Amino acid sequence: SQPAYNFDWLYVGGEQRSGTTAEALNQVPVRQAIGYAVDRTQITETAYFGYATPDDDMLTKEFAEPLVEFTDAEEFDLDIFPLEADPGQAQSLLEEAGYTDLDLEITHRPQASETRAVQVMQQNLNAVDAISTVSLNQLDAATFANVEREGDYDILYSSLASLSPDYEQIINYYLPEGDLNSMGFSDEEITQQIRDSRLETDRETRMEIFRSMFENMVERGPWTYICHTTDANVFSANSDADRDSFSPLAGYLDLTDAY
Repeated sequence: SQPAYNFDWLYVGGEQRSGTTAEALNQVPVRQAIGYAVDRTQITETAYFGYATPDDDMLTKEFAEPLVEFTDAEEFDLDIFPLEADPGQAQSLLEEAGYTDLDLEITHRPQASETRAVQVMQQNLNAVDAISTVSLNQLDAATFANVEREGDYDILYSSLASLSPDYEQIINYYLPEGDLNSMGFSDEEITQQIRDSRLETDRETRMEIFRSMFENMVERGPWTYICHTTDANVFSANSDADRDSFSPLAGYLDLTDAY
């Protein structure tokens, strides 16, 4: 077992919302305040009973290994937000942004793990004085999918369960024209870094662009990363074994099959 190529994350500030809360959640300092307020370690222990790795970014250690050789770090980690809650820093950011009376709603599915996670998050956010109320909005899967696609939420708890070990899948969320960008997120520097990464042919230079780009994505973007769940991978020499039922990425790694 190992941390999978996946992550649980928060969508912060749906594109279709309006009013003071929507205005606040469109501000980078307010999104950063939420990044400081949530306790990733507590969420992981409560929602997944420890079978997950808390993280403040989208990259597992295995996913980020190609970036490591071009840094002096022994183990790659962006370390932009703490794994444990820092309500004091969250309060300071909200005060500096001019928001001291926020009412927030967290939308989630009825999955047991996500329900436990948002209950912890509700407590985390309520610990910040500048946040007045935090309500929970549980929706069935079909309604949730519509709300996510339409951007009709304050904060939405979601998960990406079958991420390919290819940076391009993550990048597509941050492109203004990306078909996965339901947030309407747009950042000129990040967009230019994406374009540069696609044109650069020198591998070392390309990895340096990626590292800077990922840091900017986590720090400025409307997605707050929570954890990577632990997957059990089963491998068998038996050609009749349905390996894909054990590992969602087995097909990517199995070179005996043709795609």
